[in-house]
Amino acid sequence: MVYEVRIYMRFFMNKIAIITGVSGQDGSYLSKILVDEGYSVIGLVRNKKTFSYKNLEYLSIANKVIIHEVSLLNFSDLFDVFKKYKPGKVFNFASQSSVASSYFKPKETLEFNIQSVVNLLDCIRLVDSSIKFFQASSSEIFGQPEFLPVNEETPINPNNLYAISKATTHEIINYYRLHYNLSVAIGIFLNHESVLRGNNFIVKKIIQDLYKIKHGKLDILRVGNIETKRDFGYAPKYMELVYKMTSEEAGDDFIVSTGSSIAIKDIIYYVLDKLNLEDSVIRVDQSLFRKNDVLDMYGDSNKAIKKFNWNYDEDFFDVLDEMMRYEEEYFYS
Repeated sequence: MVYEVRIYMRFFMNKIAIITGVSGQDGSYLSKILVDEGYSVIGLVRNKKTFSYKNLEYLSIANKVIIHEVSLLNFSDLFDVFKKYKPGKVFNFASQSSVASSYFKPKETLEFNIQSVVNLLDCIRLVDSSIKFFQASSSEIFGQPEFLPVNEETPINPNNLYAISKATTHEIINYYRLHYNLSVAIGIFLNHESVLRGNNFIVKKIIQDLYKIKHGKLDILRVGNIETKRDFGYAPKYMELVYKMTSEEAGDDFIVSTGSSIAIKDIIYYVLDKLNLEDSVIRVDQSLFRKNDVLDMYGDSNKAIKKFNWNYDEDFFDVLDEMMRYEEEYFYS
C-alpha cells in the first residue's frame, strides 16, 4: 500500500518509467539506476509465472520494481498499461536478440522485434506524446561495414534477419519522429558484458564452460571462429549513458561502444591462463561459424561522449575478472 502511494506521488512528478526486457542484463542495471534516481519502475513481462527475479535480486531491487504481465504484441492490453501508469519514460530492451535463432525463427524474430516497437510508439502517440522513449539497437544493422569504426553515419546494410528487424525499427522510429514529433533515442550498442549477462552470449559461455572444465564437469570448450574481433564494453556504464539519453527533449541516434576491439581468442586465452588450463581443451567447431560473420567491429561514440559528457574508462580484462569472480563465488565456492 505504501509503495502504491509513492507511485501516485511520483505520477505527479512524472517519475514513472516502464522497462521491457527488465529481467535481462541491461533492463536490470537500468532499473537500478532509475530506482536510485527516485523513479517507480514498471517492468513489463510476458509471463509472471516464469519471470526470473535473479538479476533484480542480485542488485537488491527485486521488491522495488513492479512486474506487470502483458504481451507487447497485444496493443489493447499494452494501451491499458500506459493509461494506468502514465509513464514519463519508456525503455525497450525486449527482443528476439539471437542472430543464430533468427535463422530458425524468422517469423517470430521479424514479427516480435518490429510489431512490439510499433505498438509501444502508438501507445506513446495516443496516451502522451511527451513520453520519452529509448529503443535498444545493435551494430548488427551495419552488416559488413566498409570502414571502421562504425558511427551514426555508417550505412545501414543488415545481413541477417535479426539485423533486418532492428534496421526496420530505425526507419519506423524516424517516421514517428518526423510525423508525430515523438522524442525517441536509439542506442546502437556494440557488445557489452557483465556478471548478469545471459548464458547464451559468447563471453559468458566461455567463462562458464572453462569453469566447468576446471571442475571436471566438462571436457572441452567448443567455439566457432575465435579470430573474430568485437568491441566489448561494460554494461553498467552503458546503462548510465542510456539514462542520460532520455534527459533530452528531442531524441537522436547514438553509438554506444569503447572504440576498440578484442579478439575472441584473446578472451579465451586470458581465462585459460587465469584458471591454469591448457589450450588443448579448446575445439574450434566449423558448425558454430556464423554465416556472413563480420571479422572485426568497433565503434566511435564521440557523438554521445560530447553530448552527454560521458566518460568510459573501463578495461575489459577487469570486466572479465569480475565475471570470473562471480562465477567462482556463486557456483563453485
